[in-house]
Order: sequence, then structure tokens, then C-alpha cells
Amino acid sequence: EECIQGFRVSSIELKHLCLEYMTPWLPNLVRFCKPSEENKRQKQVAGIIEKLILLTIEEVEMYPSIQAKIWGSIGQVPELIDMVLDNFIHRSVNSGLGSPMVEIMADTAVALASANVPLVAKKIIGRLCRVVDKTCQSPTPLLEQHMMWDDIAILARYLLMLSFNNSLDVVRHLPYLFHTVTFLVCSGSLSMRASTHGLVINIIHSLCTCTKPSFSEETQRLLRLSLDEFSLPKFYLLFGISKVKSAAVTAFRSSYRHPNERWFGNERSFSGASSQDRERLSLTSLEVITDALLEIMEACMRDIPDCDWLTSWTSLAKSFAFCFNPALQPRALIVFGCISKSI
Repeated sequence: EECIQGFRVSSIELKHLCLEYMTPWLPNLVRFCKPSEENKRQKQVAGIIEKLILLTIEEVEMYPSIQAKIWGSIGQVPELIDMVLDNFIHRSVNSGLGSPMVEIMADTAVALASANVPLVAKKIIGRLCRVVDKTCQSPTPLLEQHMMWDDIAILARYLLMLSFNNSLDVVRHLPYLFHTVTFLVCSGSLSMRASTHGLVINIIHSLCTCTKPSFSEETQRLLRLSLDEFSLPKFYLLFGISKVKSAAVTAFRSSYRHPNERWFGNERSFSGASSQDRERLSLTSLEVITDALLEIMEACMRDIPDCDWLTSWTSLAKSFAFCFNPALQPRALIVFGCISKSI
């Protein structure tokens, strides 16, 4: 804590030295957050993490170094990951969907994952799936109207940021990612919809470039064709982004709050979007998307012995298909139907 205090008033040169001094001590934080320890000590650790988050936000010039040194080091300590992610998500939700804080925290989650991709990816995907599950307890007509929508959209943003350079560990989590995509496609603001499209593109790209497992030339060809297909205007329309020139630009355009921010229903619309920008998802469109994702999954499965991707995805879709949830049940029924056709 003294080091963090000193950091704020130091010159750039000394700040780098402070980071070098601080980094080796970070793994010791785990000693203070064991279940057997007093709650007070755990709160101390949470307080230190909070101060490190503030440091990340405030020290603009030191941002890259803090990401690499602080969060890269903390990512190497599995026992701290949950507490850190709790802080990230709490900060993001409090700051609001579309705020700069969400982008900073999502970026920091990537730094956290750099040392432990499988664990961080598993934690964030698992959290998103659990939050989506909770929407069944108090269902709403639209997912955007649910009280958990901000959490869902923020975690989806984390997924997008992690999806670059395959920090999502796609091969392990493909059924959960496709399950999430089918529930989020065409939901939220224009930027959110473009983010969902970007997530799919990055997932396919990760499959194209992964070395374990090694996919056959035929599978590689199909994956490359799928990349091209998902970039066509037809799929822009299916993802609810038919009016944008570039999905990538739209997904990352500035979403700072400003006077032009408007509301419709319970969904925030950033960058002056209006209700005219909303493109509702028809179930036929979802069927086309699901069939395309299913084709990718089945092609990859042929090259992986004893692969249970389809079983997992079927189970996920089935659990929602027979559970009352107006926002998600129709989607789950379509997905379950598409999968059933192929089995």
C-alpha cells in the first residue's frame, strides 16, 4: 500500500522502479485471502486490488506497463482470479454499460489472461452463462429489459476483448460460446450487436489458426469460407447490423456518455442510436445462423476424437428450450431443433 501511495507522487522513471519493486510481492496477496483467514484480511486484499484498479485508470502514461507488470503477474496466481474479476465486473457495472470503465476493465481482463488463458476464459464464460441462467428466475419479454442485462452485455464485451489472439481458449469452450452467441445475436445497441458479430468472426479465426487440435485441409477450407460468409451483407443483416459499413469499426466506436444518449425500453443506446437502429431477430434468421455455426462445429469435430461439443451444446439449448423465458426460450427451441436435425 505504501508503494501504491508513493507511486502516485513519483516521476515516470521512479514509477517504473516502483512497478519492478511491487511485482514480485503481488503473489503474496494470496496468503491473505484463504477461506481460513479472517474476513478482515480478505477485505484488505480487496482494498489493495481496488487501489491497483484505480492506478490502472488514473496513470495514463503508465497504462501499458501497469497492464503487463501488475495484472500479468496477478494472472499467474489462480487463487486471486475470482476476487479480481469480481472487482472488475463490479466496477464495470457501477460505471454503466458503454462507459470507458468497461473498456478499461475488459482490456485489463486480457492482461490478466495473458498468463493464464484457460482459467480466465473459463471464469468469464462461466460467469456469463450463470448470469444468463438467472434470467429464467424473473423472465422478461426481451433480454435487454432484464435487470441483469448490464451484467450480460459487459461480460459479452469482456468475451470480445478476450477473443483476440485466442484468449478465449476456443477449443475448450466452443459449445458455450456458440450457445451464448445464439442468445445474444441481434440484442442490444448497435455497438453490442456488432460486438456479437465480431465475437463470432474471432472465434472462427481462432479455430483457423489453432495448432491443437490440428484440423484437416478440408476443415480449414470450410473455416476460411465461413469467415468470408459471416462477413457478407447477408450475415450483417442477420446480426442486426445491416446499416453499418464496418462491423469492426462499429463494435469499437466511442461509447462515452454524452447528451445524445437516448433510451428506448430498458436498453441504453449509445452514440445517439435511435429506435430506428433496432433490427429484430426473426427466428428464421436465427436458424440460418445456428445452421452455419453447427456446420463449423461438425466439421471441426470430425478431426477431434471423442469430441463432446455437440452433446454439450445440445444440453445447453435443451435446458432453455423447456424453461419459461420469453426472451430466450424461442431461441433455444430453434437451436435445439437445428441440432436435432443434424443428429
